[in-house]
Amino acid sequence: MWTDVGMTQPGTTYTLKALLSQRGFDTNWTSAVYTSWVTLILTLILAVPNLWVFANSYLIANDIK
Repeated sequence: MWTDVGMTQPGTTYTLKALLSQRGFDTNWTSAVYTSWVTLILTLILAVPNLWVFANSYLIANDIK
């Protein structure tokens, strides 16, 4: 996702600054952002109902309901 420039370029110093400046340019950043949003939404779609079921089963198991 973050490889526009190769990690083994001649003359690189391998310092943190050099690595961040080389790997910070992504020509496909829009697809990465869209993929992140889709993943987030799908995770929420799965997580919220599961947490709701867990909360209800906890209440039922402890005779709170």
